[in-house]
Amino acid sequence: SSRNERLSDAGKEMAANLFYALIKVKHALVEGKNRETALQEGLNILHAHKEIRLEYLEIVDRRNFGVVTEMTPNEDIAICVAAYVEDVRLIDNVLVFS
Repeated sequence: SSRNERLSDAGKEMAANLFYALIKVKHALVEGKNRETALQEGLNILHAHKEIRLEYLEIVDRRNFGVVTEMTPNEDIAICVAAYVEDVRLIDNVLVFS
C-alpha cells in the first residue's frame, strides 16, 4: 500500500503486528474459540505495542460489514483492523471461512 511508504523501517516492522493479530484471531475462530476469546487474542498482540493506536479490531460479515456475534463455518466472515502507526492510518483484513 502507498500508506506503508510513509512509514519508517521501524514503523513497517511495527505495522506487521496488525496482520499478525488478524491471523491470531482467524486461527482462534477456526479452532472453535468463541468471538470474545478470539478477539482478545488479537487485542493482546496489539495492546502489547504502545506504538500502535488501535481504532478497531472486529469480526464482520464481509457482504455488509455488519458485526458478527456468532460464527458458523462457510459464512462470509472477515476480521478487520484499523490502527495508526507513526500517525499513518493502516487498514487490513482477512477472510475466515472462505
